[in-house]
Amino acid sequence: MYKRSFLKRSFLKIILMSLMFMSCTIIPSEAVYTAPWNGFTSTKPPQVDGVYIITTGEHLAWLALIIIVETKVRFDANIDMNNKNFDGIKHFKGTMDGNGHSIKNLKIDNPTGNAGLIHVLTGDGSEIKNLTIENGSIKGEKDVGAFVGTSKGSVTLTGLTNKASVESLMGSASGIIAVTDLLSPSTITIIKDVKNFGAITGNPYGGGIIARTTTELMIDNVENAGTINSQTFTGGIVGYVTKTVNIKNAANTGNISVNATSNIGHVGGMIGQAAPIGTVNIENAENSGNISVTGTTSTSTLTGGMIGSFVGGITGFVRINKANNSGNISSTSAGGMIGRAVITDDAVIPNIVDIENANNSGNISSTVGAGIGGMIGHTESKNRVTIINTSHSYKVQVLVAIGLATINNSYFLKSTPGDTTLTAEQFKEQDSFEGWDFNTIWKMGDNYPVLR
Repeated sequence: MYKRSFLKRSFLKIILMSLMFMSCTIIPSEAVYTAPWNGFTSTKPPQVDGVYIITTGEHLAWLALIIIVETKVRFDANIDMNNKNFDGIKHFKGTMDGNGHSIKNLKIDNPTGNAGLIHVLTGDGSEIKNLTIENGSIKGEKDVGAFVGTSKGSVTLTGLTNKASVESLMGSASGIIAVTDLLSPSTITIIKDVKNFGAITGNPYGGGIIARTTTELMIDNVENAGTINSQTFTGGIVGYVTKTVNIKNAANTGNISVNATSNIGHVGGMIGQAAPIGTVNIENAENSGNISVTGTTSTSTLTGGMIGSFVGGITGFVRINKANNSGNISSTSAGGMIGRAVITDDAVIPNIVDIENANNSGNISSTVGAGIGGMIGHTESKNRVTIINTSHSYKVQVLVAIGLATINNSYFLKSTPGDTTLTAEQFKEQDSFEGWDFNTIWKMGDNYPVLR
């Protein structure tokens, strides 16, 4: 009798403990989506205080049918577009707030123009924020971005995540916004807190975040993890820029592959080509994606861990600070930070290129035996280049393959040590790196210094 009572009490105790454990354990649940869109029904969404409230695919389809002068939109539910072909919103001006919600199974296919959730975003002050495209496929003939095909004016995109594949047949492709265009000389595009995980296919421009821009850019806290395939100007963050660009706190982990059938390929972990009248500033950036250029033996294919090529005009300034490249690079001419710094014939003063507190640990190789440098592949004599506190911890012959530079406290791995070359064992010793700030900028890794 006692034995039975003991077993009963023990059994009850186990059940109670199990219930307590289950009550304390949080099991993540999948996001709840509204009923799948049928592919053709559109319904005008309700308005609250002048804001359209989107809760169904039918509401989103209604936005694609109307001409929007200026409006405000807010998502109050997760939307399932059911892989039915959605035209996308042709023109949008105003504010679209995802409110932390998602769109899944988004399919857009426009064989005769731009494509994206919004084809054209217009107007100074327009904004898209706090929205995720969970999956899908977005294709178009020209400028194709997961969220925006083309913007015109000073726009802001924040808190966006894309996981859909994006493809352009004859233009620019990007995970966030394909092309930004000027409305006035003071037009600024602001991109902050965005991520792309979708595969990108561009022809000829491709970028993880932006493919091509003619506006000033301010980019902060962005990441591309999607693979990128393109043909010419391609960057892990931005493919091609022509104005001042500031990139801070950026990372590219996606592999980049360019088939340079036109014998021109400008490819970078951050920027493919920068051809500005202004400043290119890259700070606290990292590329770990592998970069390869195939389809040509031309030395016009230029590849860098940060910038493929910089083409300076009348004035130009490039500053790279706190940057790390660990991705392997294969091209005809390449550098750990910059493939080539070019200067145009109309330049009246030297263009300035400063690289400071940078490390390259990726393998850099040339497909035709052209210029390969630990920091820069090729710089022209009119440029003023300064390289300070940098290291290349993969074997290379020089930090700058072709051209001149002022180099201070910079080191690279070589079999025979010299003034600026170190052995693998010396790379492991902090004392080998004279003048470096190991309190706030650098710290010792397993085999070489790394940025904090």
